[in-house]
Amino acid sequence: MADFDGDGRMDYLWTIYGDMDLRSGQLSPESEMNIYLQDVVVVDPDAETYSGAIEFEITTSFGPDSCTGTIELSVVDDQVEGDYQCGFSVIGSQDHAVRGSMDSAGNITGSLDLTTTFSSDVYSIDWTGTYDGSQITANTTGSSTLGTMDIDYTLSFTAL
Repeated sequence: MADFDGDGRMDYLWTIYGDMDLRSGQLSPESEMNIYLQDVVVVDPDAETYSGAIEFEITTSFGPDSCTGTIELSVVDDQVEGDYQCGFSVIGSQDHAVRGSMDSAGNITGSLDLTTTFSSDVYSIDWTGTYDGSQITANTTGSSTLGTMDIDYTLSFTAL
């Protein structure tokens, strides 16, 4: 271990040595050298982070589907960004971005991404919420289209 890139974090160097077999005619070993440079995480000092539970219900032509999971958001100035994770039984597992813009009263208009297992396409779903300085809350009911399939959805979360 050593700080190879000079960022103050210990990096890793490891090698794997091959075999030299003179009887089979292999005169030079096949070896490899690997270096792992640890990333420096730059945290915005103005960012406020919030996490909580998310509940997502969707009604499709296949019937109703729902998931519960986690959401993590950051607030910087008038922007909300983060991601959520949950797993629908029909639509599939989700691990996607959440974003939004906030007005001066703390009202948020945003969108989050949703992927369907049957097409692997990523769709944007709208949401609205509020930010009161200590938590972000959303309880949105809406309609959208996933490719050619119309859906109705309810999205709710509170991130503290």
